[in-house]
Amino acid sequence: MKKSVSLENLIYLIVFSLPLYLIRKQVLFLHTNGLEILISIALVWWLVVFFRYAKIKSFCLEYEKYLICGALMLAGFFWSAGANGQMLQSLSIIKSWFLFPLALMLVAADVIPRERLKNIFLVYAVSTLAVAAVALPYLFLGQLTYDGRLMAFFNSPNYLAMYLAPGVIIYSWALLRAGHRKKNLLALSVLLVVLFFTYSYAAYAAIFLSELFVLRAGRWDDGIKKIFSKELVALCLVIFMFFVFQVNNKKFNDLLALDPRSSLSSRVMIWKAALRMAEDRPVVGIGAANFQETYLSYQKFFPPYLEWAVPHPQNIFLTFWLFGGVLGILGFLGLLFFFFRDLFKKKSQNSLEILAFGLMLYILFHGLFDTTYFKNDLAIVFWLNFLVLKKTDEDQMASL
Repeated sequence: MKKSVSLENLIYLIVFSLPLYLIRKQVLFLHTNGLEILISIALVWWLVVFFRYAKIKSFCLEYEKYLICGALMLAGFFWSAGANGQMLQSLSIIKSWFLFPLALMLVAADVIPRERLKNIFLVYAVSTLAVAAVALPYLFLGQLTYDGRLMAFFNSPNYLAMYLAPGVIIYSWALLRAGHRKKNLLALSVLLVVLFFTYSYAAYAAIFLSELFVLRAGRWDDGIKKIFSKELVALCLVIFMFFVFQVNNKKFNDLLALDPRSSLSSRVMIWKAALRMAEDRPVVGIGAANFQETYLSYQKFFPPYLEWAVPHPQNIFLTFWLFGGVLGILGFLGLLFFFFRDLFKKKSQNSLEILAFGLMLYILFHGLFDTTYFKNDLAIVFWLNFLVLKKTDEDQMASL
């Protein structure tokens, strides 16, 4: 029992420490990072102490359709990498974006009881608050990007926004469902302040839309719906005000004026190039490690690019298609289909399932304008949502 609790606490530590992927290490001949080292410790611990063939068989049966979709997706990435002659370059990417996140989900699904799954989301929320607290000195000291946006220790303001945004959704959920309302409100306020200065309009809009859809999730019980109807509307108004306070911001004005050099115009150009790549290689894609080079080679088909350093297609669906070919996008769409179908089919929807619903909607809404999966931390956030589909003891007994 103590060993199980200790491993469970290690999982919580890993979720809290997701930004450790930024600390790169080389162990022998392998390139890795702080996050992967922690996950490796948890995986080895689980394999040595907790692994049982019967448990793996039960897990595979419970998540069979998801495993098939995941296998299809992985097969697409390997196939695309091999077809484009970049297998070695892609192995590191596949390892970080798929194998380690899936390993963590496997261990968490086995070790954390259904009734304590909410802890994993609350720990992530605390992690976002810690990141926001670290980001505040960057803001006060004026350590911003050339265009006045806050990115702290992340690679871009959008990456900071993508890490913080799920925390906004989790804290708003906790504010409505749990005690400590003043603490949750304070934490939410800090996150919103830091998020505001990233000037990530896609994050603003995605949070706003995901909260609205959760608000209208009429399948859940009336008690929750009444609370959401009264207080989430206020939260959505706060998010909406983010846009109102941007009236004097050059980026926002360029966007409204449809400036040909705005961030939206740049994304449109990237999408056009990505679609042209997909048309040329619809089946196998271009491989996970090849977008920057291919993007530059397609310059001849378009007016001069507004951005030249572009590692991703800035759209989660285009990225799965280009990086994994037709198998990659089919596997991803299959995962989403079964996730939402099973979420709504569950007979006892609870607030945790509402939270997962909102988080997945955020990932997809923001994913229309950014790659909200293809980063070590964001990939883990994506897969953790599937934990809420874990059966309760009563469900497992009923299925026997």
